[in-house]
Amino acid sequence: MSKARLMDMNTTRYILLWVVVGTLAAGIPVPVGAVLQPGDCAQDVRNVLGWPEQFIQINEREIWYYERGRVDLEDGRVVTLDLVSEEEAAARRERIAHKRSQREEAEQVWREFRVAE
Repeated sequence: MSKARLMDMNTTRYILLWVVVGTLAAGIPVPVGAVLQPGDCAQDVRNVLGWPEQFIQINEREIWYYERGRVDLEDGRVVTLDLVSEEEAAARRERIAHKRSQREEAEQVWREFRVAE
């Protein structure tokens, strides 16, 4: 095989490697069905859940907050998980939207009542 052809194959592999690494680093979630458990690394958590919405760091311990719950990590490894299923997270979103809608309706009634006085 010629040296130029070999270099093209190596370049292609290198680019492909960086595309895969970039995809993982971007926090693109792994398909549903991926399971997290204590002992998994932080990258596994990001692959499954994406980047946390919030996090707290206390010494070597990090607490990552997601819509579905929280993940505690120590030294970059999962220590505890407190997550709900995707279905429960969707049900929570619906309950919150419903409560928000009810509150907005009540506020509108109150404003109309105040104007009528």
